[in-house]
Amino acid sequence: MIFKKYGYWSVSNKQFNNKIDALLYASKNAFKKVNYHFYDNIWENYNRELLGKFNLNTLYAERAKQLRDSYDYLILNYSGGSDSHNVLMTFIKNKIKLDAIYIKWPMKTQISGIYKPTHDTSSYNFLSEWDLTIKKRLEWISKNFPEIKIIVHDWSENISANFLREDLFEKIDHLYSPGDIARLISHSKEELIMIEKGQRVGSIWGIDKPDVYIDHEGVFSFRFRDAASTVGHPSFFNNDGTEYFYWSPVFPEIVYEQANQVYQYFKANSNFIHLIPKFNDNFNVKNTVKRYIMLSRILKSIIYDTWDEMFQVDKSMEPGKIDWDNWLYKEEELRFYTENWQYIFKNFIHDVDYRFCHNHLGKKMGVVPLFTKSYPVGKI
Repeated sequence: MIFKKYGYWSVSNKQFNNKIDALLYASKNAFKKVNYHFYDNIWENYNRELLGKFNLNTLYAERAKQLRDSYDYLILNYSGGSDSHNVLMTFIKNKIKLDAIYIKWPMKTQISGIYKPTHDTSSYNFLSEWDLTIKKRLEWISKNFPEIKIIVHDWSENISANFLREDLFEKIDHLYSPGDIARLISHSKEELIMIEKGQRVGSIWGIDKPDVYIDHEGVFSFRFRDAASTVGHPSFFNNDGTEYFYWSPVFPEIVYEQANQVYQYFKANSNFIHLIPKFNDNFNVKNTVKRYIMLSRILKSIIYDTWDEMFQVDKSMEPGKIDWDNWLYKEEELRFYTENWQYIFKNFIHDVDYRFCHNHLGKKMGVVPLFTKSYPVGKI
């Protein structure tokens, strides 16, 4: 099999590079479980006696230097959120050279006046992050660090081609929204140019905060979620250059120490433990979303000291990200494309069993995230 940077899926003893293939196989053959694997042996064999022995900022700096020493050219995929911003600030604070940052955004929404920016933090106000956060960040970087090249890509430029190709569904593994397809297949032309010049190019992703969990024995653990890891979609011309800054198999100290710091916090603040997912949780959309949002805010305050509370909306928890990309469905000129996308999606997911899908009123709205096994940190 061609091993992907973000892992693979298995059903019984059969391995799959593509999640949908795994779900279809399990559905057809009545298997109840599909497993996700993400460098399992690395986390299983980590020396847990090292927990508490490292300073996170020191680890971040060492990881940035490791990347700098490994590549000729470094591009950071930047969203303005806490994860990628901490990566940016790590390079800047430690005076480690970062060559470029790459931002994907539907610039059509800025030019056409589709929305007016507000400070509403609900996920439906996602577009306001450009005016209230990203634009300000880029202006600050341009003024103070002009040596860092800023590359903004408008993924709404060729939107019809992104919606109407069935082969794109086969490439993205998990996320099925028009915006996600457009975002995930967009890669920096700068990356390709440097590759063609014979440069080793590292494409850095700020993936992700530790996905913490309390198992059936009451052990605080972390695990990896495919819905997060598959966001860092490698380019077809530089698969080996894709680098997750935090979830790296060559630098496991970071995710373990992040999880340990979170563990220590919740041990000292037991009144917040109810926010952590547990093995026997009954899924309730409203409660799960609210809890996830609160937990995410606590996590970023524990593991990053670079987050300055710039405006950021809640993470999308809607199937198909209809909240983040709601403007697509409102545009009359895009109706033909969005309706065709919906047709392709329904056909594509038709044979995936309901138990592997988000379902609403009997309709499949998307596939559920899958997790790796959990890796223990300590008894809670």
